[in-house]
Amino acid sequence: NFLIKPSEKVAIVGKDDSGKSTIAKLICGLYRIGPGDILIDDISIRNLERGQLKDKVSVVFENYIKYNFSLRKNITLSEPERDFSRRRFEEVLEITGLNTWIRENDIEEGQILGKQLSSGIQISSGHWQRIAIARALYRDRHILILDESLTQIDGKSRERILKNVIEFRPKQSLIYITQDENNLEMFDKVLYVDKGKITKTDKK
Repeated sequence: NFLIKPSEKVAIVGKDDSGKSTIAKLICGLYRIGPGDILIDDISIRNLERGQLKDKVSVVFENYIKYNFSLRKNITLSEPERDFSRRRFEEVLEITGLNTWIRENDIEEGQILGKQLSSGIQISSGHWQRIAIARALYRDRHILILDESLTQIDGKSRERILKNVIEFRPKQSLIYITQDENNLEMFDKVLYVDKGKITKTDKK
């Protein structure tokens, strides 16, 4: 049993099969709740339609999807084109460090990513992860969940991205799920999970 306050930054830490990713999937409505309940804004997720829940939560799982679309389409995919926000698009590029990558490699917004098409370019797993995170950030929901979604990114860049997410989105609740115990000092609360139970809670 635990509470995450609005805008709170929380890390959930555990080894493989500890149950930490199950928490994310329960919050997202991907698993049916057994005993107990999950409340968002004091409303049970049992009473929310799938679309209503998606309007509240944005998530990046470890097994994110790679789309062989343009860079811009990859990031803005979940939102209608008519609602495109240049400010938000450029902000998520900065948060994830993709702006530097684009500049240094002379990549255009319309550049197709991936080699499935002859016009596409090959990019690293780390940059695919950054793009998946940028897509979730672009959705700009009340709750952002990062579930083992920085594993292909080097340590310094991982730290920078987490700092940027926290600084650029102070009102957004962040749930960071990880095995890595680095950078935990950034978070308001750290929950340690083992065998499906919260074994310890550290707070600032």
